Amino acid sequence: MKKDCMDAIRPIALLGAVAIAILGGMARLEGSEALYAQIPAINMREHTAVDPLWITLNGGLENTVDTKPIIAANTRFGIKLFSQIYQQEKANNIFISPLSLTLALQMLNGGATGATHEAIASVLETPGMEQEQIDSTLSALQTYLQEMDSEVELAIANSFWMRQGDSFNSTFMERTKTCYQALTREIDFSSPATTAPVINGWVAEKTGQKIDHILDPHDFDSGTIALLVNAIYFKSAWLSPFSEADTREHPFVLADGQMKPHPLMFQTQDFAYYENALFQAIALPYGNTAEVNLYIFLPNSGVGLDSFLEQLNPENWNLWLKEYWEHKPVKLGFPRFKIEYEIELKNILTTMNMGIAFSPEADFSSITPEPFWISKVKHKTFVEVNEKGTEASAVTGIVGTRGGPVEMIIDRPFFFAIRDDTTGTLLFMGTLVNPTL
Repeated sequence: MKKDCMDAIRPIALLGAVAIAILGGMARLEGSEALYAQIPAINMREHTAVDPLWITLNGGLENTVDTKPIIAANTRFGIKLFSQIYQQEKANNIFISPLSLTLALQMLNGGATGATHEAIASVLETPGMEQEQIDSTLSALQTYLQEMDSEVELAIANSFWMRQGDSFNSTFMERTKTCYQALTREIDFSSPATTAPVINGWVAEKTGQKIDHILDPHDFDSGTIALLVNAIYFKSAWLSPFSEADTREHPFVLADGQMKPHPLMFQTQDFAYYENALFQAIALPYGNTAEVNLYIFLPNSGVGLDSFLEQLNPENWNLWLKEYWEHKPVKLGFPRFKIEYEIELKNILTTMNMGIAFSPEADFSSITPEPFWISKVKHKTFVEVNEKGTEASAVTGIVGTRGGPVEMIIDRPFFFAIRDDTTGTLLFMGTLVNPTL
């Protein structure tokens, strides 16, 4: 596996579009040494990156890594997951990173076996694919994405945090370090007030301070044995920046038909443009090479976002991107905006048939010989779009547990009683069906 991930992976074919929701990178803190850096590394060694990847203009590649299957799988997974989230959260702004989730869950799935591995692979749209091939492809893809354009700041960071004293599979540990360049650390999960700031400090550093935490102390309990984290950060100027002098208030029509004044950035420029009976679409390029673009799909009047998203599936996505995008002058008005988004994905991933991974029946024996399962998959993102460009970040945290406190959420009618336990006398009793203060 070491050879698969590290040796002589040269050119790479990136097929299809790369949208902002699947990009990221990292930034370094200035000043004192980060808290996580003070924790001793476990079997760490210097990582030797593969040589820079390249794309030939005529499409003739040698020694290629076939990225098409894993990129297609990431697209299918991202669109299906987004559809599930939208059904629950359509009243809110939504922003997710399919790549962050793919990297975190594929890193985890390398330690899953049997039905657990098959369930996660099915959700990630990679059933039947060899895990070693997935790992080597993702290793090459991460390297390429971080080197594609000198004017696009993009970096990806992974980490694996382990409970002190527990035994973890050496093959899994080597794989996470070799294929995913993951930082590995032992940490004391029994002291959440100390542990959470250390992990969150790593998160803040790797997301340019845009996401300052992913986990709170209450996310850890006595059963927590491991935490797997992916962090992505992206920052780039537009190839054609907007002028702040042209930004002005303009009515933005909300879903309920109300109008809200909001700053819109304006420019008239040649852009790649496509339209059909369902929407108008435009590609806004970043950096120097225009290799990374922000794709915007505006449902036509009378169509609405709900109807558009009903048509958004992997097949239509690929079809729309293969249609003729004409470079033409476009008078563009685009809202300046910022989104901070957070979601816990246990219920949604269970709905998508990954429930076994969240149950005591989960088989992660290739990570540790002792049984454990996932308790949480937390995903947090940030994006800001303005006249200069875009800054975005994403973090995915997967918490592994061997059990914890029983959960009792009193959120429905109940019976209660006040009793003197010395004599057994019932002093009061009642039911609550509608709480009031």
